[in-house]
Amino acid sequence: MKKQRRTLFSSVAILVAGMFASGLSQAQNLSVGAVESAVSGMMERPVSLFLGLPVEYSGVSVSAVEGSDAEFDVVFENANMLGLPLGDVSLDAEVSASGALQLTANLAPVLTGVLGMLDTTLEVDTFRLSMSINVEAQAIERVTLTVDDLYAAPGSTTGRDYLKLDGVIFDYDERDEHALVTIDFGIDDLVFALDGEEIVALETIGASAELINIAGWYLHEEINNALMQFFMANAGAVTPTEAIASVMESLAPLFEGEMTDLRGSIDIGEVTTNSLSLLDLDGKAVFDGLSLRSHYNHEALTDNTDIDIGSLELLAEYPWSDDGTSFELLTFDGGTITGRSTFAREYDVSPLADILRYVAEAVRGLDAEVLVDPSSALINLSFGSGGPLLDWYTSIVKTSDLEVALGTLAVQIPQGPGENLDFVLEGFELASFLAIDGDSNSDTQSLSGRLLGLEAVLPEEVGISAGEISMSTQINDSLNVLRDIMNSAAVAGLNLGDGIGLVMALYLPDLSVGVKDLFGYTSTPTGMGEVSVALDSADIDFSTADMRTDQARISQLIAFAGLDVVFTDEFMFDPVLVDLVLNPDGRGLLPTDATIQVDLTDIPMAMILSIASNIMLPPIETMVEPDFDPTSLALAGAALVSPLLGSPPSLVVQPSDISGGMVELTASGRVDIAPLVPPNYSVGSVTIRVSGVADAQAKVQGILDEIANDPDSAFPDTYETLQQILGGLAIASGFGIPASDGALEFILDIPAGEPASINGLPIPVPF
Repeated sequence: MKKQRRTLFSSVAILVAGMFASGLSQAQNLSVGAVESAVSGMMERPVSLFLGLPVEYSGVSVSAVEGSDAEFDVVFENANMLGLPLGDVSLDAEVSASGALQLTANLAPVLTGVLGMLDTTLEVDTFRLSMSINVEAQAIERVTLTVDDLYAAPGSTTGRDYLKLDGVIFDYDERDEHALVTIDFGIDDLVFALDGEEIVALETIGASAELINIAGWYLHEEINNALMQFFMANAGAVTPTEAIASVMESLAPLFEGEMTDLRGSIDIGEVTTNSLSLLDLDGKAVFDGLSLRSHYNHEALTDNTDIDIGSLELLAEYPWSDDGTSFELLTFDGGTITGRSTFAREYDVSPLADILRYVAEAVRGLDAEVLVDPSSALINLSFGSGGPLLDWYTSIVKTSDLEVALGTLAVQIPQGPGENLDFVLEGFELASFLAIDGDSNSDTQSLSGRLLGLEAVLPEEVGISAGEISMSTQINDSLNVLRDIMNSAAVAGLNLGDGIGLVMALYLPDLSVGVKDLFGYTSTPTGMGEVSVALDSADIDFSTADMRTDQARISQLIAFAGLDVVFTDEFMFDPVLVDLVLNPDGRGLLPTDATIQVDLTDIPMAMILSIASNIMLPPIETMVEPDFDPTSLALAGAALVSPLLGSPPSLVVQPSDISGGMVELTASGRVDIAPLVPPNYSVGSVTIRVSGVADAQAKVQGILDEIANDPDSAFPDTYETLQQILGGLAIASGFGIPASDGALEFILDIPAGEPASINGLPIPVPF
């Protein structure tokens, strides 16, 4: 950063020197009177040459420098700020080759004197403010602040409280002769101390940005114009909405420049804070810094952003330690963030200017009273401008993706001597992707994330860990649906089909949540043992398909694999029952794996949307009013019942299973919803197959035989519990229909016009 800043100083010096050397003879000479008039005019603006500081003075004098017709001395006589005398404030003025008035002020003596009156010591090698004035526009077109080797300390602290820094640079340049507006900012070696201790130490911070330069548009001038608009609104000369509209219109030209390459950067060096209070703990923090680079490449029509995040360490002191012993409260290894976007060949931001002018004109037409409660007006404005904005966005952007990869995060929170809450996350990944296909009028947004190597250890012997926790979701056509709704609402109003389409696009995404290598443990309530649960994997999936056709489908899947439960407390439950259910050496009653999927299929969404598109909704501003009755929407939705009656959906149990235990189960079937067919209002069947019942019966009976003659058992209720389990297995064995492979079948039959039954017995089953 220091090298960059010094290089910038040198570049600026060479540039300015070159301009002066080659341009003095070409300068559009200004007389002393013209310079005085320009300076005085600038001082009458709301944001003056002193950039809004409350500086007062008795007069301005301008004199030509002897031997030069382009250099002048400008003096603000008897200046003061908030009652503090500044004396005469002098500026060096020079007319550049372009006719701009260059002003430079050495503020070090002024600040030293002012702070001295406030009992504050200031030592600074350089404190220089330079600016370039466009005389015709009465606007600052460039401002540069340069500070070198600054030290400031209140006199009352005898130097124990101080601020020092090696350098500061700020440069904002929007001169017309440059194609780009450039912004540069940097600070080197900043230290802030209290009571002799460095509280904050910043190695370096720097930032730069490039913007399209619009000739004749000056930020300083537009700020002054905006302030004047609001001054006039306050005085009643214009309405507040007219003032707001005028300011908005003044921003429109910013989007009408010719696109070109643009770059930006942020650099932060090491940051140390030595006085930190977090969770009632005292400590310090060390951040290794950050780097950001962005580049819009107009020829390639790409926009790339890369961020490198440095490590972070929080050190804290144990609250019960008297010797200041510290520990790592938090450590973070840093990470990266990457963004990539691609654009269409006709990339152009000028439509944004038209949208801004449209909004400004709409605001100008509003009554000032609307500012008291602008919600309705904002809704109308958003619908009026949102459609064109999404039109532009979906035609310009082709792809946009973001990737985040973070390293290990470890947290240790002390709960007492020798007792901590520990948390470790070995990694975090996040990825989002947007793809827009203008030809097919479609868009896809996906988001996925993973937590890697999660481990948490809590006091009282409780812990949980997971090799991976993942989540992914996908939303289809949300941007195009929202765009069409906004465009339609602005012209013809909203219909019920718009609302249903929006709900499907935003609130029925494909969603998947999963976990791998999950393990958790805790001590039992008696404190005499432990229970642990391990799971190889678990997944929950929600998905949709063909949602704008009459074969729309909604699917729900739940699955897990490798379930293993260990229970070691021999005093809480009878080990005999624990072995029967869990059986660590073989198969117990508890299953280890399961996959269950249920689909709602053949939903007549095309018919529903066709009918709904002819049902108009009340205006948005009406529906958001507090006294709006939502039952009116329910009445409108009653018309959607007819397609559900004529072509109802079906509930499909896809081949599902529960396995890994002594008793295993499979299920599949289909039930067609029939709203007009009582008594079940559905028709279909589901077949459930159960295997291993006979082996489970034999296992339970063998255990009963072993403990039948044990009157001294510490768990006298075990015998009764086993009998209940055996009774349930016997009912299943006698009720099920034996299959050729020894499994038992249970057929849930739902006939048309007759009561439902299981294996021919009416529901509810009479036992």
